[in-house]
Amino acid sequence: MHFKQHFLIALGVALSLTANLHSQSVRGTILGTVTDASGTVVPGARVTARQTATGLTRTELTNNDGEYSIPLLPVGQYSLTVEHANFKKSERTNVELVVDDRLRQDVVLTVGQVTESTGLQLSGTQTGTRPDVTCNPNDFSHDPAKWFNTSCFNNNFIGRYGSSGRNVIIGPPTHALDFAMLKKFGLGKEERYLQFRSEIFNILNHPNFDNPSVTVSSSTFGKITSAGVQDARASSRQIQFALRLVF
Repeated sequence: MHFKQHFLIALGVALSLTANLHSQSVRGTILGTVTDASGTVVPGARVTARQTATGLTRTELTNNDGEYSIPLLPVGQYSLTVEHANFKKSERTNVELVVDDRLRQDVVLTVGQVTESTGLQLSGTQTGTRPDVTCNPNDFSHDPAKWFNTSCFNNNFIGRYGSSGRNVIIGPPTHALDFAMLKKFGLGKEERYLQFRSEIFNILNHPNFDNPSVTVSSSTFGKITSAGVQDARASSRQIQFALRLVF
């Protein structure tokens, strides 16, 4: 039996140009390991990176190896806070993140009496407790400056979970219209051709807001402070070109 083989070569230099037309396309990562004074890793520590200029806040928990990674952060200056039960809160300022940086920030926590309040979290998965809820927070006129009705939540005393359930806030929707153009150029035989393709993601450059802040004690509680950061697929318009040789 005769087999005809088709070799598809995606040219590495085939203009895989991702031209993000928004300043937030330039990002970096803050990562590291959290340990105690003896060098033992601390899993479940809450690591928060806050951009000084914009107030953008991203939070991750350390894994079983005490490691954390906060990717897709816009470049700039950050403060880094690490919190865990039975440890004193660690705070760093003037953490400078540059283009395509993988900035390592290892943190050593000191055992001691915790005096700092970490704030009530609507998710109920972070350090602290959930607040009480008295009404439907989503029954509200959504606006990035105040995405849900923050007056529906009340602080409760430390050590008791409030009446708020998990994932009670409905975040902003994602809208993206993608467009692609393909053109084939024959190279003598029917099965041999050069293909040029152009792809545009989010062609209308529609802003896709990130989720609002859910820390009750935060000054940004209920506010949306960024767009296209939590999910890079929902970022601003991106254009990509490619060539493919088929023979």
